[in-house]
Amino acid sequence: MPNIKPHRLLRGTSLGRSDYSGVEPLMDALDETYTSWMRDLRLGKGRIIVPEVYLANTGRGRGSTWDPDREVYSGLGMMPPANGGPSMITISQFDIRVAEHKETARTLLAQILRGAGYSVQSFGEAGDGQAATATEIHSRERKSFVTRGKKLNYWTPALAWLAEALLSIDLAVFGTKVVAEKATIEWPDGVMPDPESLSRTLDMLNRAQSASLDTRVRMLHPDWDDTQVKAEVRRLRDELGLNLPDPAELDETYVPGDGDDD
Repeated sequence: MPNIKPHRLLRGTSLGRSDYSGVEPLMDALDETYTSWMRDLRLGKGRIIVPEVYLANTGRGRGSTWDPDREVYSGLGMMPPANGGPSMITISQFDIRVAEHKETARTLLAQILRGAGYSVQSFGEAGDGQAATATEIHSRERKSFVTRGKKLNYWTPALAWLAEALLSIDLAVFGTKVVAEKATIEWPDGVMPDPESLSRTLDMLNRAQSASLDTRVRMLHPDWDDTQVKAEVRRLRDELGLNLPDPAELDETYVPGDGDDD
């Protein structure tokens, strides 16, 4: 079962390719960007440059040391600084290029994700933090859903064949009373609707009497088949005490009569 097709190096092969295929140089560039960012942090540490006379002599052959916590120094017999400053201590502080590195890393990450077949929004980047509908999410993450659809096309027949093969082995080897048939593979929607928003919609439709009980059940459970929907409608009718026709008894030619207003 391939991961994604086509293979960029072996044309015509049934083998798939990795999501990372072709974006390895960009990953190297991203790693180099973060390495440079960390180097800026190291170089950005403040350093003090002082004259040699400010160092404390520790003895012949032992070198000199500098005490950064020292508060009082002896006056030096020398001309004062030209700018009138009281000290000859120089502080060296390099800039940390945070904005430049951050923007470079963000651009490289976006190129890596697009090259792998995904939208940047799928990984929490470039989001506005506002609530969005399922349609808006599908529009923003279209590239991710296209990649997901391609992979589902590879997985669905493979899983159906695998289920049939396992049932056939169970029947032939272990003698169990099973029927070897292909399984029906169903995949959930990539974007699940907000339960609170969906419940408010169903409540407004109910109060406005603009949607039937069957329609509201199908809206709440879009993955259910007709049998499950009719069973749920029957249970709701019994719990609410509604004198409604049994959905199992209705067909496409049913026409409501005068006594069916309720």
